[in-house]
Amino acid sequence: MDQIYLEVPVFSSSSADSIIHADHGIARLELNAEGSYSQGGTTPDANTYRHVVVNKRTPLRVMIRPRGPPDDGTPDFVYSRAEFDGMIEAIRKWQSSGILDMKRGDGFVFGALTSRAEDAGDDDKRGMRVDVERNSQLVDMAAPYPCVFHRAFDDVLGSGGSTVEEALSDLAVCGFKGLLTSGGPGRAIDNIDIVSRIVRAAPQSLREVIIGGGVRSSHVRKLAEVLLPQSRETLPTTTDIWFHSSCLMNASASEEVDKQELSSIAEQVKAVYESV
Repeated sequence: MDQIYLEVPVFSSSSADSIIHADHGIARLELNAEGSYSQGGTTPDANTYRHVVVNKRTPLRVMIRPRGPPDDGTPDFVYSRAEFDGMIEAIRKWQSSGILDMKRGDGFVFGALTSRAEDAGDDDKRGMRVDVERNSQLVDMAAPYPCVFHRAFDDVLGSGGSTVEEALSDLAVCGFKGLLTSGGPGRAIDNIDIVSRIVRAAPQSLREVIIGGGVRSSHVRKLAEVLLPQSRETLPTTTDIWFHSSCLMNASASEEVDKQELSSIAEQVKAVYESV
């Protein structure tokens, strides 16, 4: 196979450029603001990537996230009215930027949460859940571009606010076409049982289940060997398993993609895809 379902988040135009011109069969880029890796990725300015990605064949997914985790320890992905309005405006700007191409497979990545206690008016209900109202508005605003719910999903599972099945049902109601998840807080490889459960329970409306969260060459083969055969048995034929890795070996030193790590991950995932 010439192309594998591997998505690489990038945090600089130089990384995007090097991946686009590398012959690794990378299927997609997720665009993030420069210098935002330590925050989990935030909304990029279109002009940062314009000269690199315009008129190229590699599909793009644009992160829509106004900030990283709050410094005061309050739950992440819970946004003020001003922050939510900023997300809407960011989607509009990218739609009118002239960069995105529906036929190429471009789209958006975001996620908003709400407290179960606040949502239900009941202090006995703990944890976070998918904010169906706000996410539905963002999905509608992003149309016709498809939307992926990002790792805010893992905060829902980690908080105990919803079961896997409840959270997946909420995503279907919102209209998301994909989910990026590590199966809860931490690395996907450490949550492989929950990731497997997500794959088994994914609704037909989810076209992609994207496995991310510390995915590295040291264990990506194990993830692929467990999840790909399982997906063939349980997922609809219209739903694909993807892998998501920043390919950074020393993120504290640089946010530039490690080309050797990228090549190793791509080769291992490709080998498993071809064997199942």
